[in-house]
Amino acid sequence: MIGAIAPRQMLMARCSMPPSAASTKTPRPSPAVLVNFAHPVTPEQLVGLRAETGIWVAEVIKVDVHFDDDRGFAEQISEIVDAAGLSEDDWQTLPLIVNVPAFAYIAAGLIAEVHGRAGHFPSILRLRRAPEDNTRFLFAELLKLQDIRNQARQRR
Repeated sequence: MIGAIAPRQMLMARCSMPPSAASTKTPRPSPAVLVNFAHPVTPEQLVGLRAETGIWVAEVIKVDVHFDDDRGFAEQISEIVDAAGLSEDDWQTLPLIVNVPAFAYIAAGLIAEVHGRAGHFPSILRLRRAPEDNTRFLFAELLKLQDIRNQARQRR
């Protein structure tokens, strides 16, 4: 449909509307879509992300990642990115955070695939072990890969 807005775009438009006059004293957090290619993200981790960055996750897209060592990884990476269900426009326009798998070869290829679709490097979620319980992970930081790349270009 010409002029129709997809549900995800409506969600993001609603999330980014200016706050009402009654709430102008506190800045409104920015919304984002988290594309999760790793272990499930906990509510505690999402709260940490929001507290540290002012970004709240309006939607989590969980993508199961299981690779076959007997097949090429490039093709499988393309398949898991397709499985996120985002349109070409979504990849290029939505504020996305990517939670990459821990396996370095898959993570590196995934970043390249997302860069190709989005036209820029994504921000990625970094988690760290909880000091009191090494089986629990907490939000550590949001790595803004495009900013890292831009800063590195200045060192050439």
